[in-house]
Amino acid sequence: MTATVPLQDGIVYGPVDSRRLGRSLGLNLAPQDRKVCSFDCVYCQYGPSVEQPIRYDPEAVPKVDAVETAVGNALDRLDRDPDYLTFSGNGEPTSHPEFPAIVDRVRAIAADRPDTNVALFTNGCRLADPDVRAAVERIDEPFVKLDAGTPETFAAVNRPVGIEFEELLDILAAMDDVAIQSMLFEGEVGNLGEADVEAWIEAVERVDPVAVDLYTIARPTVYDLQAASRDRLEAIADRLEERGIPTRVSV
Repeated sequence: MTATVPLQDGIVYGPVDSRRLGRSLGLNLAPQDRKVCSFDCVYCQYGPSVEQPIRYDPEAVPKVDAVETAVGNALDRLDRDPDYLTFSGNGEPTSHPEFPAIVDRVRAIAADRPDTNVALFTNGCRLADPDVRAAVERIDEPFVKLDAGTPETFAAVNRPVGIEFEELLDILAAMDDVAIQSMLFEGEVGNLGEADVEAWIEAVERVDPVAVDLYTIARPTVYDLQAASRDRLEAIADRLEERGIPTRVSV
């Protein structure tokens, strides 16, 4: 099985029009020749994770100075500042061995641009590390993945290495101002059955996030998966809103 979308071939890519963040300049801290992620989500646009457990070779990833230079040069070339500088890319950004230092450099760049904030998409696998967690909490809008409400669905959908479901929930529940992003879908593997949704809602309530962002499949996948309808997502969002959790559907 191969990727459905090509890997990012540099440190900075875009800007892209994000369903959630508007005009976003992506930041890739992973190697350019492979996906490096502690999750192997069945819906990942970059295909399967072939390197488990991950080995983040410091020589294969961009240095702190190189990231700072690449971001500054990219911004200088744009006709207007992006809405966000977003850590995403070919895998899990927080796995970069110098992630906290890079966050500080990128935040300093954004501080000089009043219309630009910093965002992060993370699977939460390294939030148990106090330095990584502190760096994540310095980001304007960190989104942590939570696609499941039970260990079984977590294992089937996200196929994680190095973190258990209950451990992830405990970490998220202990954080302040955490936002959740959740991919909901059905197919040969899925999480849209009523029992799955109810368990997921209970997990979200346990985390008590400041917001939840619901989305679904928008690109081809290597597995036989189907997108959730907007009506289905809106109905699930309403159930969270009734529990006092602000929820947005991004389709």
